[in-house]
Amino acid sequence: MRLVCAISIVSILIVGSARRTSADEPSPPAREIDFHKQVVPILANSCAKCHTGAEPKGGFSIETRESLLAGGDAGPAVVSGKSAESRLVALVSGLEPDTVMPAQGPRLSAAQIAVLRTWIDSGLPWEQGFSFKRQRTAPLAPRKVPLPEAPPGVTHPIDRLLARHFEKAGARPPALVDDRTFLRRAYLDLIGLLPEASDAERFLNDASP
Repeated sequence: MRLVCAISIVSILIVGSARRTSADEPSPPAREIDFHKQVVPILANSCAKCHTGAEPKGGFSIETRESLLAGGDAGPAVVSGKSAESRLVALVSGLEPDTVMPAQGPRLSAAQIAVLRTWIDSGLPWEQGFSFKRQRTAPLAPRKVPLPEAPPGVTHPIDRLLARHFEKAGARPPALVDDRTFLRRAYLDLIGLLPEASDAERFLNDASP
């Protein structure tokens, strides 16, 4: 009888220990995950710095869903549909103390890890065409634009550029509009919205050239 009780107690301790280990990983929330709003910010802020580009750390790139599933030098990082078997979850959860991720910056919160777990368990849904790949920017250094000679009465640089266009088109420049109309056009052209009443009032009351 004592032997049976002892075995039972040992079994309970073993199961309890296993449960405590799994409890270290935040459970996934019981809801759907929005990839663009919830997953992308986590990966962009905590993973993209080291795991994108021509030479991602450890050979592991998160630029695309395919590269994420391919894993890196240490093997697969995620198993679609199985967050508990995904090494990425273990690393961000701190279950491997020597290789906690992210290596730089603050650790992920329990809520963020739960989001990643739900995302993986859901099959890693990925917005079509999305990539963390850094886009090459075109060289847009400021350049000096030569201005044509100013026609009589024209002084503003933009007017000097437009004067040649009107001359070639055989058209006359339109008459100046009042300040209120100008403000409406500027707002609509630049941001597609009308100015707020306070902004309009401040502009109209400004008498400076």
